[in-house]
Amino acid sequence: MLSFSAPVTHGHKIAQKFGIATANLDLDGLDLEPDLEFGVYFVLANKIPALLHFGPRKTFGSDVSAEVHILDFEDDLYGKNLEIEVLKKLRDIQKFQNADALYTQIEKDIIQARKYFLRREIKNLWNDVSEAQRHAMAAEATQKISEQDFFQKAEEVLVYEPMKDEVPFTPLLQKKFPEKQYWFPESLEGALQCAPTKSLIIVPGLAADLAGKRLGRGGGFYDQLLAQYSDIPTLMILPKFALREMIPVERHDRIIDEVIVCTSG
Repeated sequence: MLSFSAPVTHGHKIAQKFGIATANLDLDGLDLEPDLEFGVYFVLANKIPALLHFGPRKTFGSDVSAEVHILDFEDDLYGKNLEIEVLKKLRDIQKFQNADALYTQIEKDIIQARKYFLRREIKNLWNDVSEAQRHAMAAEATQKISEQDFFQKAEEVLVYEPMKDEVPFTPLLQKKFPEKQYWFPESLEGALQCAPTKSLIIVPGLAADLAGKRLGRGGGFYDQLLAQYSDIPTLMILPKFALREMIPVERHDRIIDEVIVCTSG
């Protein structure tokens, strides 16, 4: 994992015109410039979630720069050193038609960054969950699902095989309610496929808010699936620590009808 340190210097303050503060890094004094291809990256800046733009400002025809936008951070960093830990590349450097188009992309980048770091946080929290707690969550989830009117009326239910960072309710639900028909989606040519008739969809995900905004794994597979079956009720099962006040969403993200929160464990 690449990391480097550089002082913050004055820049062109282009992003500040749109209300987006960035810290410009002075790379001239470094013994060795970061061995990093041009692009926009998810990074930690002094251990705080951030975005790094490394490369030329193609929209404004300027030289190579390194600019950092730290999420939810407004302090003056001029003259201070930033320790940058590069985590993952988001996209290549692009040239936009004008400043407004660039600003629109930056807004999208920030949403992507919020999702990325929230996924990291939730996955780390799952590491502290014991097997006993997982079993307790599964039992609670099964009970709460059974109390849902959606489930009681459903003859067919689309479910999923829970991963290690999801409540493992599916086997218990199938055992307790064997009279229902359970379907599992399959991946085919980059999209999820499932039976065309069903009366309830239980949707996986890492986090959600009570308004039904969901954080998936970033592939968009379930958003595409739910767009095809928009008239079918949807449920989502979460541990309490994965419930958030607000989930950042994009235009393609689908809203879940009911979020079930497990407080066990």
